[in-house]
Amino acid sequence: MMGMLRHFLSVLLGVLTFLVLIKAQDQSGFISIDCGLPENLNYSDKITTINYISDANFINTGLMKSPLNVSRYTFYEIIYTPSIDYIQPCLVNTGNGTPFISAIELRPLNNTIYVTDSAKSVLSLLTRLDIGSITNLQYRYKDDVYDRIWLPFQLIDTKPLNTSNGLLIQSIYSPPAIVMSTAATPVNVSAPIIFHWDADNVTDQYVIYMHFNEVEELTKSEARAFNITVNGLFFYGPMIPGYQVADTILSPTPLTGAERYIISLFKTENSTLPPILNAVEIYKLKDFSKSETA
Repeated sequence: MMGMLRHFLSVLLGVLTFLVLIKAQDQSGFISIDCGLPENLNYSDKITTINYISDANFINTGLMKSPLNVSRYTFYEIIYTPSIDYIQPCLVNTGNGTPFISAIELRPLNNTIYVTDSAKSVLSLLTRLDIGSITNLQYRYKDDVYDRIWLPFQLIDTKPLNTSNGLLIQSIYSPPAIVMSTAATPVNVSAPIIFHWDADNVTDQYVIYMHFNEVEELTKSEARAFNITVNGLFFYGPMIPGYQVADTILSPTPLTGAERYIISLFKTENSTLPPILNAVEIYKLKDFSKSETA
């Protein structure tokens, strides 16, 4: 079930999105295809409970092969709004051997989130991180209603904070409650939180989503507020996370023109506590204007 194309998030139809919003914890609108599974067979994954079907009725070309023994898997995820009522993933030999695919997964999203300026633009996932994880586990469905995959990550010079309070007021992005129950904060209370990524090309465009939730119930004498900068330039602030309230801050326009993007979270002068960060998603903006083939 692991393969070259692991995860494919798409806003397919308004009806499917509507079903996801109503039935937040079921698989309405999920399309999960196990490539190479014999025709008429289906099963439910023992860990995720996601239902998989064979690709026999979907493929136009290609051969069915026996499962490969692999020590690791690679997944490619995009968020895409198709202009027609079908999607054609196509794998092309680029000179490195015959391409293969083990699974295709499509998930409908709320069409008010992950919005791009152009209908022909797609968001290609660079990374999605559960910052300050104390379990070192990855999470997806059923913890995530959209089946996004969250990887555990520890930032340098930070320590984890967590809450056992399971009541979380969600944002429209619905990050998993288990992910939002932990956060990273600087070991040095006067220091900022800093992380970065390098661009493949200075003309590349990126969109970042930072998810926040105050996991500590502050006293009247305590305050947590911080500003966010990108490469030293003001990005957002002051950010004041609400207790057990998920909030998402995103770049209003794509980030571009730099070889490296350094994100810094600095406490304000009136803040008694250092900044926190619960989770982050980074996407590269890509142009799909030439074809409806992904």
